[in-house]
Amino acid sequence: MRITDIFFAVPGLILALAFVAALQAVDDFTLPLWFALLIPIGFLAVLVRSHIDETLLPKSIASDSPRDSSY
Repeated sequence: MRITDIFFAVPGLILALAFVAALQAVDDFTLPLWFALLIPIGFLAVLVRSHIDETLLPKSIASDSPRDSSY
């Protein structure tokens, strides 16, 4: 009975220990998750920049942008 009283007294600690035990392997997935977020955000940034170049900038400035020059 005294052992169950300990579990009822500190349920937050027991729950935290259970989460830590269950999520030990999540650190292995952090790098692929960053790439899963980074690639679409980079793609959207390129689309927004090209949209701004085409709609807001005058044609003379948009044609002089460095992305149009060949190296």
